Amino acid sequence: MFVSGSRLAVLSYQMLGATVGDGAYLKMALPKEYELITIGKGATLGAGAELQTWIIEGHTLKLRRVYVGERVYVGEHSIVALGAVINQDAVIMPLSVVPRFHNCKPGSVWIGSPGRELNDDCALLQTLAEHKQVGYTEKELWPDLLTTACLICLDTFHFAANLIPALVLALLYPPFLSAVQDFNVLELAPFLPFLVYGELLCVVFMLAFVKRLCVAGPASGAPIASGQWCSYLKYLLGARCLKLFIDGFTRGFVESVFIQPLLYRVFGLDIRYGAEIDTCDLGAPDCLVVGESAMINGGATVGQPVVFGGRISIQPTVLGRRCFLGNNSLVPQGAKLSDNTLLGVSSCSPAYMTEHSTYLGRYYCSLTSDWLIYLLTD
Repeated sequence: MFVSGSRLAVLSYQMLGATVGDGAYLKMALPKEYELITIGKGATLGAGAELQTWIIEGHTLKLRRVYVGERVYVGEHSIVALGAVINQDAVIMPLSVVPRFHNCKPGSVWIGSPGRELNDDCALLQTLAEHKQVGYTEKELWPDLLTTACLICLDTFHFAANLIPALVLALLYPPFLSAVQDFNVLELAPFLPFLVYGELLCVVFMLAFVKRLCVAGPASGAPIASGQWCSYLKYLLGARCLKLFIDGFTRGFVESVFIQPLLYRVFGLDIRYGAEIDTCDLGAPDCLVVGESAMINGGATVGQPVVFGGRISIQPTVLGRRCFLGNNSLVPQGAKLSDNTLLGVSSCSPAYMTEHSTYLGRYYCSLTSDWLIYLLTD
């Protein structure tokens, strides 16, 4: 997707008809009608955020413009419905929905589905305030070009690693090349185990090699300017390696007995014994600790760094022993989930979950064990 988060993403949106201000950070889902989107200078649209410009009602297709003002922050997997106007310096918390034709006041904070205005403080707002205090950093074009080139090279090497076993056989064993040219399935069948397992090994070790060279950066929580391309590039490459491993051809390792030792010993991540990981988004893998027998289900987003004002904050995220994350749940960066905790489906965790606690929904609704037993047995 146009190397999401880079200036090339902004240029691509502008070429397709969207109005996007300088310094915007776009990691959102691809829109349908670019010409109906206006994004202000310095705005951030997090991973999976969606700008909804259309709806079908009564067999009628309705199209409306969506306006996102300057320095607006739209969190991960949030939805801005058609006709909505988000004025400058507003914050849409992750997993929230801005209703249709709603006008968010400047500097307001919205949370929940449907969204309501939030008056309390939280860790995300404190991080955004730190970014504003440091000041906006104008991004140059050449770091984005270099980052794009490195990511393209990584994807090229990933694709090439899939072909290495076939190339080795073609060079060292002429009958294999003859069978490929003749499309002889019976003669190719004996080579399938070597090709499949060889391809898996080549891909895993290539990604692990790049990942260990590119540690995702410091976990101090201090904002890192995205213009400091060395630290920013290491984070992007490290996260991309894990994404290719979890969602690519090696997807078969996920939720198997091999996933924990591969992530722990080969990729160097702090994933404890017995932990299970489905296809999820590990925002900053090197700043994540997953406890023993923890479970991260499909679609979960864990420890996604905060990018705002041309800077990125990476903080350590801790999942305790036997911690359970439901499908499409979200754990913000810097959060600590204690032992034996449960985060429900499509729910967002607070900054700290006490031991044996259960949280459901976006309002940090905590359930007692009696309520949980009632819900499971009803």
